[in-house]
Amino acid sequence: MKFFEGFKSKRITNQIVLHSNQTTVWKEITNVMIYNFRFPLFLRLIGIPKPLSAKIEQDGVGGYRVAKFSNGAEFHQVILEWELLKRYRFNFNATDNFKVGHFLNLSHGPFKIETGGYNLIVIPTGIKLELISNYKLNGFLGKLLHLPFRFTVFLFQKHLLKAIESNCNVPSS
Repeated sequence: MKFFEGFKSKRITNQIVLHSNQTTVWKEITNVMIYNFRFPLFLRLIGIPKPLSAKIEQDGVGGYRVAKFSNGAEFHQVILEWELLKRYRFNFNATDNFKVGHFLNLSHGPFKIETGGYNLIVIPTGIKLELISNYKLNGFLGKLLHLPFRFTVFLFQKHLLKAIESNCNVPSS
């Protein structure tokens, strides 16, 4: 089962096949606009802020992206790897007000998402897009809540990929 792949290494990967081209998919993963998508009820109920956008401010290795959320929190993501139209990887620096589950702080709490990234793989039917998150657990609470945290990130990734898929299928104006 995909949910348990990477359990010990603290890595979560989800993928989706997009019937689109590399340029369109790359545009959607570097400058994500998903504020208009319905956010899953389960994630709202457990206090996960709704993602609004993630925009590259400076591209290439050493550049950065800013991800914004409905509660005013942000991730400031420094780009660690950049291979145009193929992959990029970034670290996560959550602002101090980034809380999940109404009280667990992502900048210095029991969980920390350390890096994330996207891989674009060209296949005969389009692009297979992989979304990868690497995380760290801190202390007893981190270990105790490992499975719920993992499940939440897994669902969050699925939501992001579905929003990207929807954006890729919208005709350009």
